[in-house]
Amino acid sequence: MNNSAAPAPPAPGSPLAAPASGLAPAAPPPAPAAAPGDRAAAGADDEASLLSRAAAAPGDRAAAVEPIVYDLKIPDGFKLLAPIKEKFEAFAQGVKLAPEKAQQLIDLQIENQRLQEEQAVAELKSTWKDWEKETLASLGPTPERELAFAAKAMDMFGDKKLKELFDLTGIGYSAAMARFLIKVGKEISEDNPGGAPPAGGAPKEFGDLKSTYDH
Repeated sequence: MNNSAAPAPPAPGSPLAAPASGLAPAAPPPAPAAAPGDRAAAGADDEASLLSRAAAAPGDRAAAVEPIVYDLKIPDGFKLLAPIKEKFEAFAQGVKLAPEKAQQLIDLQIENQRLQEEQAVAELKSTWKDWEKETLASLGPTPERELAFAAKAMDMFGDKKLKELFDLTGIGYSAAMARFLIKVGKEISEDNPGGAPPAGGAPKEFGDLKSTYDH
């Protein structure tokens, strides 16, 4: 006969007293660790630097730096100097200006230059006309006869090139030049009385100042 005492029942509230059906569920097993290659691939977009991302797309990089070709058309009579052309094309490349837009800017600048030149020529001719009026007024009541002396000096000491220079520069309208040539013509006439200018006035090619630049 076994006289050993039976084990005491578990105390109320003890975990051992809870029925088997009340036990908490076991925690799920941990997920397997990612392989090193998988971790690098997953974080590549977040960890790659700006330059690394740029280097990873060589095709995109080549397209981004492809220069734009500008075949600028310059009309006859105008010239686009090399230093200005280089600066303009560098600017156009910097702002990615389309070739047709670049040509429109060039055309606009050429039109502006043409109008400026036309205005400058008109103003110069107006100045010469004012000189002509002053010259004729300074020669007294018989300007044609005075100019005949100037024409005589031109015939003796000048040539066709000198007359062209007078026309191109406007000096042929200058009262100072007219007085100088008149004085020379009178000196010549005093030394050679037979060579005095005719009473009818100056020859047309020099004396008719009013028609010199009437074109």
